[in-house]
Amino acid sequence: MPNDTPSQGRVLIVDDNSDVLTAARLALAPHFKKVETLRTPAHLHKVLCNVLPQAVLLDMNFDPGARSGREGLEWLPQILGMLPTTSVVLMTAFGGVALAVEALKNGAVDFVAAEAHAGLAGFHGSNTASLDDLRGLYAFNPATAQQYGSFENWLNSLIVPVMGFDPNALHYTTAVNNNGLIPQLRGASGFNGSTSGALIVIDGFPQNSFDPNYSMVNVESIKVIKDPTECAKWGASGNGGVILITTKHGESGKLVVQYAANFYYAPSPRFDRNRQRLASSKGILDYLKSAYDSGFINYSSQQPGTYLFNETPAGQLLWGLNSGLLSQNDFARNWDSLGRMDNQGQLNMLQQNVFNQSHTLGLSGGSRNWRFRANGSYVISHTNALGNENHQYVLNMNNNFHLFHDKLKGSWLINVTRSNANAGHSFDTQNDIFQQPYQLLLDPKGNYLYDYSQFNPQANAVMMAAGYQNYGVNILQDARLNKTIAKQLTTSSSLNLEWAVLPCLKWVSSFRYDLDNSNSEIYKDAQSSDVRQLVDDHASPAYDLNGNIILDAAGKPILTYYVPQGGTISRAFTKNSTWNLRSALVFNKRIDKHNIFLTIGGNGSKSSSNTPSYSTLYGYDPNTGKGQPNGKDKPQTEEEKKLSAAN
Repeated sequence: MPNDTPSQGRVLIVDDNSDVLTAARLALAPHFKKVETLRTPAHLHKVLCNVLPQAVLLDMNFDPGARSGREGLEWLPQILGMLPTTSVVLMTAFGGVALAVEALKNGAVDFVAAEAHAGLAGFHGSNTASLDDLRGLYAFNPATAQQYGSFENWLNSLIVPVMGFDPNALHYTTAVNNNGLIPQLRGASGFNGSTSGALIVIDGFPQNSFDPNYSMVNVESIKVIKDPTECAKWGASGNGGVILITTKHGESGKLVVQYAANFYYAPSPRFDRNRQRLASSKGILDYLKSAYDSGFINYSSQQPGTYLFNETPAGQLLWGLNSGLLSQNDFARNWDSLGRMDNQGQLNMLQQNVFNQSHTLGLSGGSRNWRFRANGSYVISHTNALGNENHQYVLNMNNNFHLFHDKLKGSWLINVTRSNANAGHSFDTQNDIFQQPYQLLLDPKGNYLYDYSQFNPQANAVMMAAGYQNYGVNILQDARLNKTIAKQLTTSSSLNLEWAVLPCLKWVSSFRYDLDNSNSEIYKDAQSSDVRQLVDDHASPAYDLNGNIILDAAGKPILTYYVPQGGTISRAFTKNSTWNLRSALVFNKRIDKHNIFLTIGGNGSKSSSNTPSYSTLYGYDPNTGKGQPNGKDKPQTEEEKKLSAAN
């Protein structure tokens, strides 16, 4: 920040809360040459050019109901691009460590994760010494917070001497945003935001994935490592930076129980063809008819016994008109009916509402010789992907003990995470059905309607009459029937011991064990389009010795299936385990001006990985968990006995 004195400095405050702007202006006006306020960042570029502030206090959420902080992170580089020496402090009432880390990594000098609005509302100008004091009130800077041991201690120690506040005036409250649907803890309640590819290390344990709902109540200190040399110590995973999080320890003689919960709801996005500037059914048909009439699109005439494959319903009608299969009146009637269809409302069924909730229960305490802290959390989340559902269970334990009059010290850390996720199905607007607004998913009775644009409806009818299954596709049916499941169990444990054998001799030992079990399943139901098409592709009529198709009692051809009928399932499993043991004797003695330091030790480790290969199981029945044998191993049906006798 430039070395302007407070009476000469210029500060800009951008916040959509008028009360915050008014309080800040009154508080800072006696101490700054210019205090500029702005309700929206829409005119930020112009104001920056006019004011040239040394510091900017920028709110991170402006849209109604927004809480992600993305707007502030998007404006941050624009401010620094125009005024590289300006200090930017990002502010939000819905912040957390991950969001703070991202803000600091992107160039912010500090980050507000406290009850910012309550703090500004309580300002008294006579107590505000400078902009640095204001920044100090807001910032949960891990580098300075470590000495206080916790966020609350740090906040109280800073506010009382600087601002003259009652620390109880800044408390965590439960707030409901303006849509009345999302109750959340305000203040430092969660690690919202992105960690931008950085490696997260909690109590020495690198995290394969980081829970965005990780409670800030558990955090003792946070350290962000950017130095490439230090990051390299963590291997390739530390290339994007390392974030070291240390959790709190239990307090001797004090049993503390803590519970926190977060809820989030957002309705599914509404598909709007007009806003996406996609053509309507009538618009597409008008274009195709004009192209056909002008000769830009040509269809060859029908040959006896042939069908037109891989064509949309509109193309099928134009081909029928060109081939003489449809009269002008029949074509006009069908063409007009197709143009009146609109699947926009049905396409909204391809996404689901977002509803996330997390619950965290903490227990800490201990005695003089033993202190512990245990935290358990349960998170269930849903994305917009249809059928998506994720469950996660986490248990963290931190044990510290001092035995034999503090001669033996140790710590035992345990982390167990179990997750179960169904990926669901996401769709993009490049899918054929989005480009064919007349292709419906359901009829008025709720029955599935099928898309034959990658086949032919007439050929499909002939095949079904011969005993084959429907070859059409309905993406809603597939999304409801198929599942992609991923399960993971991760266990990490670390035991560290230090024993003072003699005043100048110590024995130190460390044992670390990591286990990672993960498996995935891709299940496709027997009624899904992929499986129906697979079975049809590997089935053929049965012939007798004279080359005639063998018919059943109903007069339909008997089909030979070379793929068992039923669903399919593909599995993958991986198990990785690692243990590492290090032990050493350390001698350290000072004689006069000389220091004698000797160490002798050793270590051992072992890593194993098991990834068996699995083939796809056909004819799978989810009720029994088993697949069907191939056709030769199954008991013969009457039709198959008839076929065997004929051959």
